[in-house]
Amino acid sequence: MVLAIGASANADAQVWRRSTDRNIRTGIARLQLALQIDDRLGAILLLDRSPDGRYLAQISDDRRPRVWDLEAGRQLPPFPPLSSPPRRMMFAHDGSALVVLTESGEVTVWDLATQDLRQRVTSAAGATGVALSPDGTLLAYSAEDGRIVLLRRGRAEPVAVLKGHAAPPAAMAFGPSGQFLVSADRQGDIRVWEANSGTAVRQWRNAEGAVTAVRFAADETEVLTMDPRGLSLWRGPGETPAFRHAVDGAMTSDFDLSKDASAVAMIVDGAVVLVPLDGKGALRRQIPGHKATAVRYDVESRRVFASAEDGLTRVIDIGSGETVVTLVSTGESWAVLDRDGRFDGSQQALQAVKWLSDTLSLPLSSFSESQFEPGLLSKKRLGNIDLLTAGIENFAQGILPPPSSAIEGLNVQPDGSLTFAVAIEDQGGGIDAVRVYHNGKAVVPASMVAAAATPTSRRYDVRIPAVAGRNGIVVAATSSERVLGAAVRDQIEVNLPFRKPTLHVLAVGINRYGAAEYNLDYARPDAEGILKTLQSSTVGLFDNIRLLALFDSQANAAGIETALASLAASDPEDVVVIYFASHGTSDGDSYFLLPADFPYPPSRTRLAESALSFERIRDALLRIPAQRVTLLIDACKSGAAVAAVQEQVSRRALHRLGAAVGLHIISATAKDQLAVELPQLGHGVFSYSLINALSGKADRNPLDGKVTIYELAQFVETEVPKLSTKYAEYRHWPMIFSSGLDFTISTASTK
Repeated sequence: MVLAIGASANADAQVWRRSTDRNIRTGIARLQLALQIDDRLGAILLLDRSPDGRYLAQISDDRRPRVWDLEAGRQLPPFPPLSSPPRRMMFAHDGSALVVLTESGEVTVWDLATQDLRQRVTSAAGATGVALSPDGTLLAYSAEDGRIVLLRRGRAEPVAVLKGHAAPPAAMAFGPSGQFLVSADRQGDIRVWEANSGTAVRQWRNAEGAVTAVRFAADETEVLTMDPRGLSLWRGPGETPAFRHAVDGAMTSDFDLSKDASAVAMIVDGAVVLVPLDGKGALRRQIPGHKATAVRYDVESRRVFASAEDGLTRVIDIGSGETVVTLVSTGESWAVLDRDGRFDGSQQALQAVKWLSDTLSLPLSSFSESQFEPGLLSKKRLGNIDLLTAGIENFAQGILPPPSSAIEGLNVQPDGSLTFAVAIEDQGGGIDAVRVYHNGKAVVPASMVAAAATPTSRRYDVRIPAVAGRNGIVVAATSSERVLGAAVRDQIEVNLPFRKPTLHVLAVGINRYGAAEYNLDYARPDAEGILKTLQSSTVGLFDNIRLLALFDSQANAAGIETALASLAASDPEDVVVIYFASHGTSDGDSYFLLPADFPYPPSRTRLAESALSFERIRDALLRIPAQRVTLLIDACKSGAAVAAVQEQVSRRALHRLGAAVGLHIISATAKDQLAVELPQLGHGVFSYSLINALSGKADRNPLDGKVTIYELAQFVETEVPKLSTKYAEYRHWPMIFSSGLDFTISTASTK
């Protein structure tokens, strides 16, 4: 469903309009684009940023808290839905926990490292405000009778009850030291309490009436309050605020203070308003076409996060007013978009988020080859550093029309092969590459024969082996901007005898390199563990299991390439699993796996001559006839300084590899083997998760005694961050890319 700007928050999709112009160089009209989001969430109700700048939390109409890891540049899995609509949300001062108060009075405290529930308070019925001490040990909530109840972490009995408010306190906040708590009620009574003794040490009366938000200002001697008519700064005795900013307009019930305590950000009449506390003029920033619902400063105070009624959160540059990036959350996916067409996002977002023109619907996957930018959010917040993609020139004015595709004459021949023709027509944006998939897997290049070509068209004759049952064909082509045009599909049912597939497993594990400087501890045990698990968990699924194991010196460059080439003997019905555990590294936009005979020290020349580039691996994978191919890569690299960039290069390379070949990829390119190993188990976190998944723990939805490749990917995507957080000093996210058919990869007991 596509909506115009200003559509109802109850709609299923959201459109982000863009203007159009004419390409001056070519004279071709660029396609006007609109952003459509399937399974959209509706208006964002609450927004907060952790004091340390690590996390951004939001709650939308679906009542599920969602947290963005701003350093990792991605969204955490959604938290469980709240029991009732949210009223307040806040982070612990150290960013370790998220506190949510609902309208029913339930208070929940969530651990952000593990996403586990730390504490649930159901005795706070009627609570109107909530606060958490900086060290996370003291929880305060206010009641309808004006009391403020203090609880120790994990305990149900109050440690203190603060009395003095005649009306329910609607807002509370601890100071940075944790020694003081400030509260304000619906009659304008403002009090500062000593948390340990429960004594009120300061008090003011807001003449404007009810206070909707409160927090300490520069230190615990100054207090900021918001009421429906403006903002006040209180210090010292007296009934008159030291500073007052009156507002003529509709305000939301919350505000944020900049890191240097020099300015306040608030929402007035749907616009972001920035108010300096020195009395200088306020600055107003409007989100074009949308009303903002909440705002938070970024940690450096040069940008703000502004959420809006359209369900999107934008990072806005305060100086220019321009949107730096847009954060998109759907029911189960996330994406980050910038103004030049770059994107980052989860596997599900590749289809859930689309760019539309009047004639085309292009999911984000259509832009994967040229515009996928891992870590886009963190890079943009730091000032466009280490960008791997150039973006699309004039993307704000649209894109050049990508080619159209057609499938002609799909038929089954007497020898059991499928024949058809592929026709590609230039629509003004040129023809760069043509992709043909059979049941999700790219067809072997030798199967395509060029039949005709003109400056504006291409035609190919294709002959491929058919499989029993459904044979689905998909064709699409990219433009000169490397945007994939709309895919065309055709299918045919083929009546052939059923053939039980063969499982082909290639496992590569390198502990001992020719150059001892590269030696690892867990690569070979990990590969052996994967082999053993696949042997024991696939009984009855396959007609035959063909195992290829290359360990240590066997896994030299020639040996690996020979083993990959042998997989060309597979049949279309077969299943292929390829597992690599070795060193990996990047050079520019290319990523490499290091074979056992790779020389030391590494250099650009040696990478080109002796390493296995993803381009060489891609070419080998394209020659594999099997339609169900899974690539598992556990590639570590030492040196934290370059690890982040290398990991992003590897993610981008894997993303492009998966899109080009049509296969399932599950990968972990961790920054350091020692940071994610589990010594007591003899495996790294990634391989340990894979082994558990294949052994049956991934059999979840449905619980049917089988593990499919999608269940495997979902299990690993959930477990690796949890285990790396528990056993290492950082949360590691595996890279998941799935293309093609889901299929059963192992069996499991349903008991």
